[in-house]
Amino acid sequence: MYRAAELLRSHLDRATLFALMQRLWLIGSGPLTALLITLYFTPEVQGYYYTFASIIAFQIFAELGLGQVILLFASHEWAELGLDADGRIVGNPDALSRLASLHRFAVAWYLGAAIVLIAGQYIGGIWLFSASHSTVEWRAPWIALCLVSSGIFMVIPIWSLIEGCNQVAEVYRFRFGEAIVFTVFLWIAIVARMSLWVPVVGSAAKLVYNLWYLAAHKRNFIASLRAATIKARIKWGEIWQLQKRFALSWISGYFIFSLFTPVAFRYQGPVIAGQVGITLAMTRLLYSLSGAWLATRLPSFGVAIARRDYARLDKMALRAGLLTIGTAVVGAVSLWSGLYLMSIFYARFAVRFLPLFPTGLFLAASVMIIATLPISSYLRAHKQEPMMGISVLGAVLIGLSTWFFGKTVGVNGMGMGYLVINSLVMLPGSILICQRCRAEWHTPAQSAVLSATA
Repeated sequence: MYRAAELLRSHLDRATLFALMQRLWLIGSGPLTALLITLYFTPEVQGYYYTFASIIAFQIFAELGLGQVILLFASHEWAELGLDADGRIVGNPDALSRLASLHRFAVAWYLGAAIVLIAGQYIGGIWLFSASHSTVEWRAPWIALCLVSSGIFMVIPIWSLIEGCNQVAEVYRFRFGEAIVFTVFLWIAIVARMSLWVPVVGSAAKLVYNLWYLAAHKRNFIASLRAATIKARIKWGEIWQLQKRFALSWISGYFIFSLFTPVAFRYQGPVIAGQVGITLAMTRLLYSLSGAWLATRLPSFGVAIARRDYARLDKMALRAGLLTIGTAVVGAVSLWSGLYLMSIFYARFAVRFLPLFPTGLFLAASVMIIATLPISSYLRAHKQEPMMGISVLGAVLIGLSTWFFGKTVGVNGMGMGYLVINSLVMLPGSILICQRCRAEWHTPAQSAVLSATA
């Protein structure tokens, strides 16, 4: 017990505190949001609402993991940079030049990707929702949501740079506020009975908060990047060598995490899709809360690798990993127990969720996949992506399993397939990859190679 408390205290710095506050807000507000949805939405509208969210997640196909790549490249440059009293970037001119070149490349990429994103999301939504013969009015709010979500997408590279520049505490302070703004406006719209305009209102509030915060608090940081003279630059080839591997892993993430609700909508209708969506929304809270221990450590991982301080890296990664997995287990048990009690005392609300058996399958599978997060974070901090193969394999298996069982068996089959693949393929494969890469990368000769690319 003492060692667990000491481990917790050693990781509870300001950045982690804000990250945990954000996750705890989501944990607390998530059930209330679900309750309001069951009170103010019909079962059909609930199905459309969660399927909207699953299609919006298609932005992963436009981003291709670049946000994570930006963070990692920025963290390696930040080892020679800092902030002055006014929040402007100071330090090695070459490092600043490379960081500024990264900023300009990222902004251009996301602008072009946003245009593709709007078209792709709109077409995908039309194809899926037109198959339903429901009388729910979805076209106008769907178009509006595509536009607003693309605006949010375009600020991703700015926050990735800020986080990569080791301003983690401020990033998570912002995200805590963002979560509150989004949720409060979401609640107001639900209670006002705005139906499928609810996610549009919440997303619009989120976008406005993003723009206000950047203008009010990060103006000088952004101005430093824009004013920097580009003499030394990070070349597109360097980014692409890492991103092409990240891209496949991130695209795989859609099939691993977000395919269930659209498949349920297509083959079982909006009511079942609503049950799948609201249940998976609860399981995703596990990722949010558990991932807080890792997310705030990524820039520190990058700095430790740039300095070849592998002993410190391993110590940080082990502690963060233990906390991540422990949080996931406790959270899964708590969520299932809460739904069990709801089925006894509040059955009218429980029927909006999946039954307890498939819920347990999805929760157990989520714990398995969360256990791979410390491994992937540790390896990617080296500006390498050895997880691409296992991610693609998992995506293919889970995608096929979800489609086949969703069409033929239903949610029990989807949940069972998800659990089996995560337990027998994803987690064991990730452990073996980590053991191999750590043995190869931390030899003196390979350390020199990694240092040269840092």
